Amino acid sequence: MNLCLVRLDPEKPCPTIQKSSPQSSTTGLIHPYEIRHLTISEIKLMSSFSGPFSLEGSFVEKWARIGNSVLPLLMKAIAESIYHGFVLAKQDCSFTISSNLGHQCP
Repeated sequence: MNLCLVRLDPEKPCPTIQKSSPQSSTTGLIHPYEIRHLTISEIKLMSSFSGPFSLEGSFVEKWARIGNSVLPLLMKAIAESIYHGFVLAKQDCSFTISSNLGHQCP
């Protein structure tokens, strides 16, 4: 039998929400102040999904969708990094080439 109840510490990051570990009586994430498992709404907010974002399906299906997802704020950071690293760098490079024909962009 797998016993793995984790009481969340509000001062530390939450453990990874895994697709394969929805709560049971002996596993899951426990509310930091109350004696209960977290709700899907709480897990959704901790995962940076907005309050009105809707998930369809049973509890286990919703848990799996959150566990399988790339968190919205993480995806935003990745997209911004790509934009700044590639798109803006390419624009800077084009400007440099037109003003300095001897310069080669990587």
